[in-house]
Amino acid sequence: MTMAVPFKIIQLDRPRKIKFTINALILAETLCGKPGGQIVMDLSQTNYETAAKCLFAGLKHEDKDLTFEKTKELIDEHIDNMFNFVQIVSSAFSAANGIEIDINETLETTAVKAEETSPNI
Repeated sequence: MTMAVPFKIIQLDRPRKIKFTINALILAETLCGKPGGQIVMDLSQTNYETAAKCLFAGLKHEDKDLTFEKTKELIDEHIDNMFNFVQIVSSAFSAANGIEIDINETLETTAVKAEETSPNI
């Protein structure tokens, strides 16, 4: 029985699948210069460089000509909430490692915490 590699959809110039195959996981480790466990820790601490490198690695399966520079351009042009972007990448990376993160629950919890700490409320 063949198991499909899990993926997450991210809206950039078009809906794209972030998918961490073994090649993508190895590329992410190579680009980040650290093993997967440390990448998970970086993503949990909202490390934007790590998230951008992982996004690039996770999108290469769709577009063999994609570059890291083009990936950063896509982020700049189409992402309006960097925290949510990191959460989506983190969720995709974790899913490839058998850990399912409920992005909606994470984002709702974060929004509540932001409201609780906002000086403008």
